Amino acid sequence: MLKIKVHILFSFFIVTFCYSSEPFSEKKIGKEYSITEKKDAKILIDGLMLEDEWSDLDVIDDYSQSYPLNMAPPSFKTETRLFYTSEGIYIYSRMYDDEPNKIQQRLANRDDYEDGFLESADWIYFSFDSQHDHQTGYVFAVNCSGVQLDAAIYDDEGFDFEYNSIWLSETNIDEKGWTVEIMIPFKALRFDSEVNETWGFDSKRYIFRLDEIDNWMVFPPEVPGVSSKYGHIRGFRNIKSFNSIQLAPYASYNGTIEKESELALNSDGAIIRKDSLNQYDRKYNQQDFGVDLKYSLSSSTTIDVSYNPDFGQVEVDPADINISYYETYLDEKRPFFTENSMLFSLPIEMFYSRRIGEFKDLNNYSIDIPTTIDYAAKISGKQNNGFSFGFINALTSNQVNDTLNIYPFIARNKYNVIKLKQDILNGNSFMGLMVSNYSGLRGDYVKNSSTNIYELDENTTLDVSTYSIDCKHSLFDNRLITDFQYSISSLNREGHANYFNASYNINEYWTTFLSHEYINPSFDNNDIGYTKRNDINSRGIGLMYHDLDFSGNFIERTLSFNYIIQKNISNNLILNEQMSLSARIDLINNNSFVINFIRSLEGADDRLLYDLREDKLGMPMYIPAYNIVSLSWDSDFREQVSFSTYLSYKENSINDYQYSFKYSQVYRPTYNFKMSFDYRYRYLKEKYHWLETITVEDEPHYIFSNINATLQKFVLRLDAFVNKDFTIQSYTEFIKTDDNLSDWAELLNGRFPENSDFINQDGGFGGYSIYADEGQNPQNNQQANPNNDPFFFSKYNEVIFNLILKWKFNQRSDFYFVYTRYWLVNGKKFTSFFDFLEYSGDEFWVERSFDQGISIKYSYKFDI
Repeated sequence: MLKIKVHILFSFFIVTFCYSSEPFSEKKIGKEYSITEKKDAKILIDGLMLEDEWSDLDVIDDYSQSYPLNMAPPSFKTETRLFYTSEGIYIYSRMYDDEPNKIQQRLANRDDYEDGFLESADWIYFSFDSQHDHQTGYVFAVNCSGVQLDAAIYDDEGFDFEYNSIWLSETNIDEKGWTVEIMIPFKALRFDSEVNETWGFDSKRYIFRLDEIDNWMVFPPEVPGVSSKYGHIRGFRNIKSFNSIQLAPYASYNGTIEKESELALNSDGAIIRKDSLNQYDRKYNQQDFGVDLKYSLSSSTTIDVSYNPDFGQVEVDPADINISYYETYLDEKRPFFTENSMLFSLPIEMFYSRRIGEFKDLNNYSIDIPTTIDYAAKISGKQNNGFSFGFINALTSNQVNDTLNIYPFIARNKYNVIKLKQDILNGNSFMGLMVSNYSGLRGDYVKNSSTNIYELDENTTLDVSTYSIDCKHSLFDNRLITDFQYSISSLNREGHANYFNASYNINEYWTTFLSHEYINPSFDNNDIGYTKRNDINSRGIGLMYHDLDFSGNFIERTLSFNYIIQKNISNNLILNEQMSLSARIDLINNNSFVINFIRSLEGADDRLLYDLREDKLGMPMYIPAYNIVSLSWDSDFREQVSFSTYLSYKENSINDYQYSFKYSQVYRPTYNFKMSFDYRYRYLKEKYHWLETITVEDEPHYIFSNINATLQKFVLRLDAFVNKDFTIQSYTEFIKTDDNLSDWAELLNGRFPENSDFINQDGGFGGYSIYADEGQNPQNNQQANPNNDPFFFSKYNEVIFNLILKWKFNQRSDFYFVYTRYWLVNGKKFTSFFDFLEYSGDEFWVERSFDQGISIKYSYKFDI
């Protein structure tokens, strides 16, 4: 079957590869700029254009509005000049403005698109498709305060803001408006001047107070694509390749103090007594040295190596409460792994970079083995024939406690990922291959009671691989886009998965789409990738109406309908059959409103009855039909005070209900200070809330309860900028739960749980019910009351505080100071936030943790 699919795909590629044309060629007539070489130019980057070299250049001044009045003349004129030397490209732009005192300045971190650009300041960007493949490119943006942003374009649709290079820019505000002067070294780009003397090019300007975007290349807003829509710069000749080496050594110090108290557990993982606590007091001090190396083999190939990397300056992950079957997905924030990450991105995620350096969970999460990254290496590039390649290799060490005996002990974990991609259809589509391999610590270790050694089953495989092919086609000027992937996991040779998605723009208003995902029960890529679940067959269709024409008070109107049905493959159970209707309107005052209605028919959940402590799945559970209604309102983000609100209500056919409220507010009183606040509230009332599996004499009993649950979450962020090179940031998050569990029930053979003899007296607990009374110690093998057991997080409180000081001495050196503090109390309800912060006592059923640490890091980049 696999051979047939491969032959079909190969034949399809051969046919489509013959089709070739310049995308949107008619729209690009007249959009060409002849760039001049000035070999001996000496330019001081000061934003002033004082040198004679600028005077005789052609000027790009035929910008048009792309928003809000698409194709209309711009409100203010923009002029751009370019030339190049043997070292790089020089750009000068003047942005005319008849009220320069109203030009919106804004300080932000480099590459902070939301707070430094978007709808936050006046800015301009210049974008180059230096390989002229209509798929990739580079963006260099500067706002009027001099804040820089650079990004790489991938797949003609997205931006990788983790791309970073060293380039120069300066801005100036005067009586005519504002100006920018830029020098972009050729070594920051990938190209082949011997083949491509023509590059794609575009420029975009944003005028804050008018909420206006002006482009050199303008298309109707419904036309998809990025670099495929660029005009052209012609005349790049004989640019030498750069074999540059950039070395960035760092030195760091990390100090941590941990104080914890945990309820003692017996050998079965059950709580012994409410007052039996294990207490820990630990201190760690570590001085580190490492180095990052970036070696440009050519203008199209780069090697990145990070030895003993330190990511202490990266913002902490948000607080998370999760005892479900599904693993929490964490965003990647580490610069080494985020840069150029889109090359390895697939719909079915075959490479999940957070696996590198993660805790290794053994024995149902009761044993967590920390790992440290020894080194990571990455090679990536793209040839002039449209062939892209990427390779990642990483080695981590397992930090096993001396008191823990595991067999076999695996000292290190090895990760290898290869991605190959070939552009077709003149670069507007592609086909790809990915292979990944993991070798190291994995599997469930079971404790041998006679030796106290955790042993791994001898049949467990320690070396696993995955394979994937994918292709994307963009046809008819990007009106038809299809995306396909087929993957195999070697852990079980029967494991395979496939994905297909297609969208078609019928006209400027209507778009239809369909999707299909099939992941069979044997597919497992979670040693190096991420799959939320296997054993699922999902199909969906949708239709969207999108009106971007101005009409009265409306800027934009969207209406969409979606239908999805999901079944498990093992026994064809309907897991989810859902219809949704969504409407959005954007007003001329930049406020937007969204309303959603979801109708889900009755189905089953085959992953609900998962017991984390025993790592076992139970029988499928009936899920009643339910409805969800939600409404959101976003204000104008450009205002000094802006906000976003969200309300939702969910109710099922047996009168369970949940309502949620979210509120976010941003306050920007000055151009160099920002405060943002987020609040989330959720209340749940449910008759049959899953608790756990209790196994007696090899017979599982599935226990449920009624629940009244409240969750609140507060997040406060502060960003202050002394100047564009010195930043102070803080992040504070507070999460608390208040749950009440009651009326235990057991799922037997019916749709719903019910009272049973096991629940009451005949469960082997000496006449006692399965759970102790609230506040009391368990008797005769009873379980602790779920309202007391910290495992259920019924009274959970946690604060995370993160303070980061960043000082960028110059383009090459960075200094970081990071202070982190955790407060955690599980098992106690507090009347106020400050009572929680001041808490230091030991009480029955209460676990607590108070950790703090500092991290200091200095790095410097050398060119060799």
